[in-house]
Amino acid sequence: MIHRLLALWLLLLVPAWAGETIVESEESVKSAFILNFIKYVEWPAASVPNGHFKVCVTGRDDKLSDTMNLIEGKVVQGRELRVRHVQAHDDLSGCHVVVIADHDLAWVTETLNQVGRRPQLTISDDEDFISAGGIIGMTVIDRKMRFEINLDAAQKAHLRLSAQLLKLARRVIR
Repeated sequence: MIHRLLALWLLLLVPAWAGETIVESEESVKSAFILNFIKYVEWPAASVPNGHFKVCVTGRDDKLSDTMNLIEGKVVQGRELRVRHVQAHDDLSGCHVVVIADHDLAWVTETLNQVGRRPQLTISDDEDFISAGGIIGMTVIDRKMRFEINLDAAQKAHLRLSAQLLKLARRVIR
């Protein structure tokens, strides 16, 4: 009897573990995508004078925010990535990449307004992100990570996105 109860208890826990693993791995995939996006973007030389890229993460999605630490210290384009977690009203002027880990339209809009036309790559997994003026929006479709690009927003930020990145995008708006 005890063995049956223990087996039943373990069976009830397995789906919870499996569900958590899927969520964690999805966030890890998003972090890997963000790392790769950085590889295919060219910033104006004057905007990256100190030899490293500062990746600022803002928002209330703790899972995405936490997995962004996986890219800390990676080297891209000869520059080390430094991840910094920032709050809603923190100064973003020193950031090269701004990851908005939130789905609140007011938060997204406020952050994009703060970034303005500075040479900062903006990325989010909010479904309306590129329509709101963000540069790269990620989404999961049929269990596969996809992304969309707002080319006008990238040009206003004086960023050049490689043709390879544009070809891989699910949608590019101009």
